[in-house]
Amino acid sequence: MNQNEPQKVNKSRLDTIFVLTLFVLFAASLLTVTVYFAKVYRDTGERITERFDGSTAMTVLTQKIRAYDCSGGIEIIPREQGNILRLNEEIDGEEYSTYIYCHDGSLRELFNSAQTEFDENSGMPIIQADSFDIKQEGGSYMMTLTTDGKTLTRCVAPRVAQIGGAEDE
Repeated sequence: MNQNEPQKVNKSRLDTIFVLTLFVLFAASLLTVTVYFAKVYRDTGERITERFDGSTAMTVLTQKIRAYDCSGGIEIIPREQGNILRLNEEIDGEEYSTYIYCHDGSLRELFNSAQTEFDENSGMPIIQADSFDIKQEGGSYMMTLTTDGKTLTRCVAPRVAQIGGAEDE
């Protein structure tokens, strides 16, 4: 019996080494998979945030154009760095203007009295943006917004133009 005991001890050590090796491999693969999926999750979140910011800004601009869609409500002020969108309205008998433009790396909005001179440094930043431009093409407004090196373009057809076309038929 004494001769069998050393074999059992050696077999027991091999079993222990095998089990520990499997455990270390399992833990290492679990750690690798966890780190990989954490990176994928972070990258996906960043891409969603980038798309959300630009898309949300374009949706807000679209709604503003539609809200100010009346005679004299929308003006485009030509500028070398990108045209300025000016939205005009009357509140309690006084004229007010909202300016939307790009300045110092952000898309900005400035609301003030129509008699107040436009100051591009006074606007509130909406989102970070490299450039913003708006042009009137036919009966529609073509907006271009560049943020984080990605360019978003949207064409907005005003309701007044659509209603007018429908009534003529």
